[in-house]
Amino acid sequence: KTLVVFALVALVAAFAAGHHTASRFVHADWDEAELEAQAALIAAEEMNRATEREWNQKLQEARNEATKRESELKKTVADTRAAADRLRDDLARLRGELSTASLAACRGTADACVTVFGECASHYRTVAANADECLIERDALIAGWPRKETR
Repeated sequence: KTLVVFALVALVAAFAAGHHTASRFVHADWDEAELEAQAALIAAEEMNRATEREWNQKLQEARNEATKRESELKKTVADTRAAADRLRDDLARLRGELSTASLAACRGTADACVTVFGECASHYRTVAANADECLIERDALIAGWPRKETR
């Protein structure tokens, strides 16, 4: 009988020791898996931050370029206004001189005006074509921009 009790006690002790050892291995595996998951999360967050920094840098570069283009456009507009004002003043001066000018001078003035008008029309066509290209590019960018789907 003592042998049976001793055997039962030994069996219970062996089971308890095995359970305790197995429990430590399971917890060690869980801890290791949790550490791996945290490491993966940290790596993913760092990758996201790097991607965000890259996008912010590109966005800032695009803003800088847009500011530069806007500045150049404002200068072009100012130059164009100044040229238009000079042309208007020249035409007003010529109109005032027509009544006292000779027939040959009037013909020369008319010829010069036709030449200037032709150059203006040519430049206008170029500007209109560039504006059309800008609209086409804008529409392509709008169409290609990612959109949040609505249902």
